Amino acid sequence: MSLLSTAVSTCSAAIGAIGPEWNESQWPWGSFLTREPSSLRHLSYALGVPSLDPGGNPDRQRRAVGMYTHATLGVRFAYAMRSGQVPADYRAALAAQEDVLKALAGADTTSGFDVHFVRSLTTSNVTNSPLLALADMTFTIHFRTALQ
Repeated sequence: MSLLSTAVSTCSAAIGAIGPEWNESQWPWGSFLTREPSSLRHLSYALGVPSLDPGGNPDRQRRAVGMYTHATLGVRFAYAMRSGQVPADYRAALAAQEDVLKALAGADTTSGFDVHFVRSLTTSNVTNSPLLALADMTFTIHFRTALQ
């Protein structure tokens, strides 16, 4: 297992450990926000790595140390909102984002990677199906890759 997949698995486990109601979605990260809201469950989440970038010129890195690399980690989750309680539920959805931040900040990074928060965007999806707050959070994972 590569260090990147270890990092993603560790982050997924950290989010799942927030509470029993948090479940990894059946939908992949790339299509999570485009799904019909009725197909998304309350506190279902998806993780994905949309980009992976070397942090320097491989020719200028020492082989023994490896090459500094960073990957973008996307975390998306749905929070169900009740029609008569939207302000209170929206505050609870923001608190759920804080729970994700705390979970990833406390993730076990002894394997050699660091997780850093970049930004968060929350949107409401208003349709005739359940009202959902959809959160799209971006983190960066920093690690070193072995050079051949």
